[in-house]
Amino acid sequence: MISKSLSSVTLEDLEALIDSQVREGKSIEYKRELPGKGASETEPFLAGVSSFANASGGDFILGIAAKDGLPTSIDGLEIPNLDGEILRLENILRNGLEPRISIDPIHPIEVEDNRYVLIIRVKKSWNSPHRVIANRHFYGRNSAGRYALDVSELRTMFTLSEQIADRIRAFRSDRIRHIATLETPVPILKAATLVLHIVPLTAFSTREFLDISKCYQDASALPPLGRDGWSSRINLDGILTFNATREGPSIAYTQLFRTGIVEALYVFEPRKDHRIIPSTWYERNVIEGVSRYLQMLSRLDVVPPLFVYLSFLRIKDYRLLYTHGRFGFNEDSGTDRDQAMLPEVVIEEHDVDYGRSLRPLFDMVSNAFGLERSFNFDDDGNWIEPR
Repeated sequence: MISKSLSSVTLEDLEALIDSQVREGKSIEYKRELPGKGASETEPFLAGVSSFANASGGDFILGIAAKDGLPTSIDGLEIPNLDGEILRLENILRNGLEPRISIDPIHPIEVEDNRYVLIIRVKKSWNSPHRVIANRHFYGRNSAGRYALDVSELRTMFTLSEQIADRIRAFRSDRIRHIATLETPVPILKAATLVLHIVPLTAFSTREFLDISKCYQDASALPPLGRDGWSSRINLDGILTFNATREGPSIAYTQLFRTGIVEALYVFEPRKDHRIIPSTWYERNVIEGVSRYLQMLSRLDVVPPLFVYLSFLRIKDYRLLYTHGRFGFNEDSGTDRDQAMLPEVVIEEHDVDYGRSLRPLFDMVSNAFGLERSFNFDDDGNWIEPR
């Protein structure tokens, strides 16, 4: 891997690879040509990229010729439509590997008019192993370059992934238990409660922690769900924002843990005549919250995949309210349980349609209240603001 941030790599850095005869190996691979359109032509490309993700990460460089693993010349690639070609490569990576991998934006370096070298920087994945869908093969890397993973190596990777998944689920269950018994960073009202958890896989696969001082400078990116005004402070876990009231307990807070985990809570205050959860309001605020929190995590270099969880506590006496069409408030519809812990939704990259990604959770919330799905989506699956 070139020891510079990807965006700052220049043609001079590529020439240094030639001059120093930097051999292909564990963290770098050269290819003279772009992958073609057929499966047989994209498989080597996918194998090379996925092998970095399954190992320690590295740079896959297109447009440099090599012989016996040593770079010989910077030929560049003739690319009349640069943006279109980058999009094609990103689509190959998105659709050709499972699970998907996280990469930095592909970095083009112009060699001459319409000729470029493209660098694909691949981070070590904490959601490995990744396989090439077309041939179902898994690849790793060592000092000699790419190779097919054997059964024992795969077993080790899968075991580690399962252990991490178990730890994530245990963390979420423990947090819900604390919230249910009102053991929260600030006192909260005891009523129906929505809890949003965003859990980066790296929170349980590395020992790295966020810079709390840097995070606190960006505390404005951590507003509590549904609140326009709030206070913030540093605590033992990380950064906390909350709505401060003189009258009594808070109804919302957001806790950023040092590991990059986000916990956002909102309490639905009971009304005199009935107790409701407004569907459009809560869905909009969850979508906006996930978008805002993930943008902040991206700035802090917290990489996908991230697991998003929704939980509802103390909802037995509540009704789900739709304020449009025929799906209005119904006194006879409710839920048969006091607590609903929904399964995770996996966010595999930062720049996605969060409404579409979170729809399975919103549908299940509606199911819990006796409705077939969330009715805040149009026929194309887009979240809409009902009028």
